[in-house]
Amino acid sequence: MEPPSQPLQALASTSACLLGGSVPEHSPAQLVPVILSCARECAAWELACVSISLVAKIVRVLESGKLAAGHVRFWEELLRLLGEEHLLLRLVEQFQSSDPLLSHLAAKTAACWVVRVIRRGEGVPPTWYRTCEQTFLSCSVGPELDSCLWSLTEVCKKFLTGAPSDVLEKLLAELHRSISALCSALLPDRTASHLPHRGTTLCLLLDLLEVLMASSLQCGGKAGPGTQNLGWAQWPGLLGVVGFPLEPFVKRRTLLLLKRALLHKAGGRLSTPPDSEFGHAAQSVLAAVDAGWLDSIQVESDTFFGGRRFSWGGREERGDEVMLRALSLVLLRSLEVSVHTDGPGEMGGASKPHRYLQHLWGFLRRWVPPQIQVKHLCCYINVLFGEQDDDLMEAARAFLSVFLSYRGCLDLDASQMLEAACSLGCNPHCHFVLLLQSFSFDHSLLLDFLICSETCFLEYLVRYLRHLRKDWKGLAAACGALEELQQPVGGCTGGALCAGSGFCVQAAPTGPEPSTSGSGPSSTLRLVEYYSSDESAEEKEEESSALTSEDSSQSCGQQAPAGPVDQHLLDRTVRCLSELRGVVFRLHSRKLFPYNPSSLLKLLADVEAAGDGTVCRTGTVCRTGT
Repeated sequence: MEPPSQPLQALASTSACLLGGSVPEHSPAQLVPVILSCARECAAWELACVSISLVAKIVRVLESGKLAAGHVRFWEELLRLLGEEHLLLRLVEQFQSSDPLLSHLAAKTAACWVVRVIRRGEGVPPTWYRTCEQTFLSCSVGPELDSCLWSLTEVCKKFLTGAPSDVLEKLLAELHRSISALCSALLPDRTASHLPHRGTTLCLLLDLLEVLMASSLQCGGKAGPGTQNLGWAQWPGLLGVVGFPLEPFVKRRTLLLLKRALLHKAGGRLSTPPDSEFGHAAQSVLAAVDAGWLDSIQVESDTFFGGRRFSWGGREERGDEVMLRALSLVLLRSLEVSVHTDGPGEMGGASKPHRYLQHLWGFLRRWVPPQIQVKHLCCYINVLFGEQDDDLMEAARAFLSVFLSYRGCLDLDASQMLEAACSLGCNPHCHFVLLLQSFSFDHSLLLDFLICSETCFLEYLVRYLRHLRKDWKGLAAACGALEELQQPVGGCTGGALCAGSGFCVQAAPTGPEPSTSGSGPSSTLRLVEYYSSDESAEEKEEESSALTSEDSSQSCGQQAPAGPVDQHLLDRTVRCLSELRGVVFRLHSRKLFPYNPSSLLKLLADVEAAGDGTVCRTGTVCRTGT
């Protein structure tokens, strides 16, 4: 039978029939030469794009299982004939196309085809495998390398879940040598003066490395040592990318990848990597810091897409906040892992936390605008992470872990220990009070975080409350120290920055700020209305009135007589925890809480008992807490 005389019309009608769940009027034997001729490099651009996209659509629709059995046979026959005519070879040839859209469509369709072939038990197609291997070994930067990186990443993603681990293991084992050679060529070392690639190529390599890190969780101990560590072994090179003079978006993406990996979120998977790989990554970060890595990093913000640019302290000349947060978390998490994995004699006593935290504070002083004067190092946690809840909780948890390890290395009494912790910016009591103060001591916001699964707040709160039971005086001392740093409300001109960072940060006057009416904590949009249905309206109104009254005293923008922002931090901290315990208990008793909070309720009750009767109006401890 003769092929259709109008290729574009035939391809369009075939695509419409596929999406409509029917079959076209032309037979598979008639359509095959049309698709193959249009997929050639010399074909017209429109025909090439349509024919290549059609093949990808056919594969996806067949995988979805939504077609009738009689229609499935037609499309399966079409793909079988295309395979016999070496369609994959035509797709791989298009990897070299100078047209970026055409080469990307070819990589996308080739990835779909390879996944289909592997799932049918036919192994990795040698045409695609050899092309990727040769391209990686040659390290020749261009469209072909980008297409090979993208297609391999997409194939690996498909087998991260829902497939036997040996499928991904065998694929990575075959390409291990070539990927290692590519990483060595593209990632900078200490002696590199320039990199022979575009930012796009490096970003594609970052995507592949993230999948490789996630694949180590999938393969587990079945993969060979080299294959399993393929992604994690590239950390020194990734750290070099951050300190190399590259485009800002490349450095930002690299830092975000490092952060996700250290927070167990590489590849979108919330899992824990093997201890050996995780420890190696953390040690790589700390070794880089010792070698002066922080001094080589430039974090100026060059990315701007129009609109109103938000600025710290009213000025646009500032460091990239996303990079500062990510870099701080990478260092904090690495330090946390290091102090837990090192043996007692290897940790270096208190010198390790002291050394690396001082490096971090020195770095931040260079990039936080001079208009923002941090008067207490513990306040950096709010300055950096106040606008990113998940990062804020991760940072608080890391600081707490570092403090507990640091405390065990020093022979100091309680007051000396807290003073030393504040000098390093890792006093957990300061961090907790600052966290509550940023919420205006609103217990319902803490409840939001307890219910939300997107942060580690529950883990952090439980660990902190366990520490608080044994160190009640430390909380009282931290509240007293923070109260001494309070600023008069009338002199507060820092706008949103001041509201987020509290009384530990001073911002220079920046002129009139946009009105923040209606955006304070009292008007915060809640995820759930937590009041039970049988509570009286009067009780709701009383609590709402009390919260509104308390929140109004925290707003920097409101006019008020000069005086302390908050006179009784310890009182309000204890009351907030008590209110949290009450609402969690009520929800749990009515079986409305999403999990069993019995252990949390016991901790909150213990803390409330420790503080019951110990707090005077002045905010000092009247008797020793148990």
